[in-house]
Amino acid sequence: MIRGLPFCVMFALLLSVLSSPALAGATGGSNAALAAPKPAPAARARPGAAPVASGGATGVNAVTLALVQAGVLSCATRVNQLVNFLAPGKSRQGAIIFPPTAQPDRRLASFSMAVRAGNGQLAYVTGSIAPNQANGCGAEYETVSYWAGTCRDLAATQLKGARVWGPFGRDMVMLMAGTARFFLMPAGSGCVAIKKEVLE
Repeated sequence: MIRGLPFCVMFALLLSVLSSPALAGATGGSNAALAAPKPAPAARARPGAAPVASGGATGVNAVTLALVQAGVLSCATRVNQLVNFLAPGKSRQGAIIFPPTAQPDRRLASFSMAVRAGNGQLAYVTGSIAPNQANGCGAEYETVSYWAGTCRDLAATQLKGARVWGPFGRDMVMLMAGTARFFLMPAGSGCVAIKKEVLE
């Protein structure tokens, strides 16, 4: 908890910030699940990274609560929205936050999660949120997952709606789908897929 404030007070503060009418605006980006509130509070912990208990995707999630307790407040709604989009339902297996060590509500905050999709696919997911941007809170995320088939098969099946942008270095290829970029990298007989998107 934030020094001097009991948890019940912090939770009430978070709920009041999340329900603030001033935070209900449209945002850009190609994901409908992210096109809702504007910047809101996030959360952080003591200096360095801190583990977070996993939780469901309804209401305020555990990552958001942890960042708010760490003092990241102005982007809480954006954090909650981003975490729920990246790890819906009970797919979150674990999480860790990387809060600023000073001026936590005015600097970049980040989180990482282990996420298992309904089909059993495991992914490493990371997101970063920065306050004081033109849109209130800038955000970006990346997901990293391994697929058993070749990168060519992955592009033709799971990413068939994406447009091939071209080679990315010597051994990787980049695809585009809206504002998202997919980087496909051969890994043995399989393929590592990295998705990155900057949300405006």
